[in-house]
This record gives sequence, structure tokens and C-alpha cells, in this order.
Amino acid sequence: MRKFNLTWKFPATPLETFDVTTRDFEGLEKYIPNIASIRVMEHEVLEDGRVRWLLQFSGEGAIPTIARPIVRPDMVRWDEELLCDRDNLSVAWSLRSRYFTEHFHCRGVTQFHENGTATRIELNGRLDITMKSLPGFPDTLVQRAVMVIEPFLVKIAEINLGKFYHACGRRLRDEQRGQ
Repeated sequence: MRKFNLTWKFPATPLETFDVTTRDFEGLEKYIPNIASIRVMEHEVLEDGRVRWLLQFSGEGAIPTIARPIVRPDMVRWDEELLCDRDNLSVAWSLRSRYFTEHFHCRGVTQFHENGTATRIELNGRLDITMKSLPGFPDTLVQRAVMVIEPFLVKIAEINLGKFYHACGRRLRDEQRGQ
């Protein structure tokens, strides 16, 4: 299991940052490396005012060498559920892998904090890949692959989220200019 805490600075108020980063997901993939597509599967406003999104991601990019016998490029797909709480400026999120679903668990909370004239976005999460064996592969190979994959996925997430927030910042600037 790997816990992670990631932070970014965003050039807007916390409310503006929350609003611009919790909508219009389709089309942002062109700004995010390793993401081929983002598709909105579900979108609903809950009775308590929170907004629930179910997004489908398709990834692309390099898979660590040790993981290639186990993880094929077509396996880099996942669903992400977001519960966006505007009143508390937070997003509870969870990822569900399309493959090895029972062995892949990733969830966390993103919060938006005032930071002078900007916002500090703070993401706290936990990734746990519980796979110990896989038929046809030596257990030691599977366990070594898991030890490589967890930090690799966290690093890719950090890079991709940084690109996502940068794209949202560009979108906000364009909206403020009336474009």
C-alpha cells in the first residue's frame, strides 16, 4: 500500500478553482500525457447538493518493463467516481480498474485551500495493489511488479494531474478573457 499527498498552486480563488476543475472533463485529455480519452459516463446532482461524476479514462504510454508480461496496453483503462462538494470545497474520489478490479484499490480526497491570492490544491490518496500471484507467472515476479507499479502509477498521476490543473488554468484564463 502506498499513501500519497500531492499539492499544486492554482492562480484563482478556491471557489473558482473548485468550479473550473470539477466540470467539462471531456476534451481535456489532449493536454494530459498518457491519457488517450476521458468520457463522461454519468453526471448527477445529489439531494444534498453534491455533484457525482463517473468518468471513464483510457490511458496510453510506457508500462514499466517488469510489468509488461502482466499489464498489456489495453489494460490501462479505469473508471473514476467523483463526489464534488462545493460547500466544503472538496472532492472525494475513487478509481476502479477495468482489470484486476479485486486487487486494485485507489481512493482519496482533494481539497481546495486559500493561499494568498491563489489556491493550494491538496490531494491525499491511497493506492493498494493486493495481487500476490497470477496464474502462469512466478509469484516473485508478480510481487516485484507490484512494488514497481505502485510508485510508477503515483508518479504518472502526479504528472497527469499537474497537466490537468494547468489545462484548467488555461480554460479559466480564456473564460475570463471572454474567449
